[in-house]
Amino acid sequence: MNHTLLWRVLVLAGCLCCFQSVQADDDMPTNTTPATNYLGASLGTASSEFCTGLNNCGETSNTWKAYSGVRMSDKIFIEAAYVKFGEQQGLDGSTKISSNAKGYSTAGVVTYPLNAQIELFGKAGMWWWESEQKSTAGTQATDGSDILLGVGANYNLGNNMGVRAEWERYQRSQGSAAKQALDLLSVGVTFSSL
Repeated sequence: MNHTLLWRVLVLAGCLCCFQSVQADDDMPTNTTPATNYLGASLGTASSEFCTGLNNCGETSNTWKAYSGVRMSDKIFIEAAYVKFGEQQGLDGSTKISSNAKGYSTAGVVTYPLNAQIELFGKAGMWWWESEQKSTAGTQATDGSDILLGVGANYNLGNNMGVRAEWERYQRSQGSAAKQALDLLSVGVTFSSL
């Protein structure tokens, strides 16, 4: 999934949010019980400063993640996830350099419902990551833990299914091969009330 397609999906989701907000009226359910937990999976595209100074550089495979959350109160979740970033490759002269990362995360998620179908959210938490950078000189592996931040929106499709669009920033501050933060734009499907 390229950046242009993902941006179009996010813009469409934003337009749907605006349309639904305008259409919302006083007959919105007031006593609906929110889902207690959920599972989901997303596909996306990641970017970082890895490509700075490299030629023909970009992400060569899709980034994906799987996540699960438990509602702690009316507007607060605890979410755990596994994320695998697509490999980024580029050329430094004639030398091919590649980088990849993966990790686990735990975050607090605060939600704000716009109406019965659309819910905005923000998140903050920690992730524990492993990263590899490969070149003809060899492989350099690093790992660590750092913060993650994110914002997004959920759109309720009914029958305990929803669509989620979000942006997240995964910090990486340890080691010269993995000091660049990773920005992730993703769209996925969520199943709730499990």
